[in-house]
Amino acid sequence: MKFDHVLQGPLTLTTVPNHLPFAKTWSTSSADVHVDLSAVEAVDSSALSLLLEWSRSAQAQGKMCTFHHPSPALLALAHLYGVAEVLRWPVQPSA
Repeated sequence: MKFDHVLQGPLTLTTVPNHLPFAKTWSTSSADVHVDLSAVEAVDSSALSLLLEWSRSAQAQGKMCTFHHPSPALLALAHLYGVAEVLRWPVQPSA
């Protein structure tokens, strides 16, 4: 699969603002958006805020934003905050 965006490094309060503008590039394409999270090294709740914002932005443009390969830590946060289903991730984190 070809990814539209690959997130790398930490996805935390200090780095999330740098990633927000990516959603503005979607208006040039009619295709759904696929984001690879496999290279994300550290996360906090800001990571979820970013992903939810991107998901909402895509939906507003009539697209679907799919996040692939979330880390166990990101999955755990998504379940803790009750947003895993919104992000279309498994209902229970894998062991």
